[in-house]
Amino acid sequence: MKSSMEHFDARDEMADFPEELNVKAILEKVKVFLVVKQLKEDSSPNLVIPNLYIGCLGTVLNKNKLYETQITHILSVCEMPIFPYQAEDFKSLLININDSVDQEIKSKFEMANEFIHSAIKNKQNILIHCFAGKSRSASFVIAYLIKYLQMTPLQALKLLQSKRRIAQPNMGFMKQLDAYHKELYRQPQIQKEQKQEDSSSVMKKVKLNQQDEHSGQFNVQQILNS
Repeated sequence: MKSSMEHFDARDEMADFPEELNVKAILEKVKVFLVVKQLKEDSSPNLVIPNLYIGCLGTVLNKNKLYETQITHILSVCEMPIFPYQAEDFKSLLININDSVDQEIKSKFEMANEFIHSAIKNKQNILIHCFAGKSRSASFVIAYLIKYLQMTPLQALKLLQSKRRIAQPNMGFMKQLDAYHKELYRQPQIQKEQKQEDSSSVMKKVKLNQQDEHSGQFNVQQILNS
């Protein structure tokens, strides 16, 4: 005996849908809606160190927030055809790169660091952003911390994640950051100069020690801080 319930075939039902109803197009629109919603919710920059902020595309598009935070410089490290603002609004540098493990970025660090430092040394605020504020922008923040705060990549990442939890360069970027750190601090000439600086620092501490012993005022904390 045949069942009175008709057999349901999803493919048959889909065939009856109007041609203008494109499911893929609908899904793409939903995806765009969710992305826009996320960007709006994540539109405030995160302060990493004095004058240095990190954010996403939603941050850079929130012009009122940029003015409120007194941002004067913007480093964009993502795929953007043009910078969204006029030159008189902000000083900007655009580096078009993909968020891919195969993307080469190390050669861009020095150029980016010079731009970042041009703002920070004058106590001006700079925003570094990519699309999500997670991988590309994080990589360039870390590169700056490596060079100017003498941090290791992991130390810089830990500091950054304490300010922006989602920050995480992809594996390819982390390898390039490690190579950048080695280039800066492990070359023979750098090591030689570092040893000379360390030797000079030790001599200063010894002299200070001797002076304090003669005066009867030996101060351990002063030596540690010198």
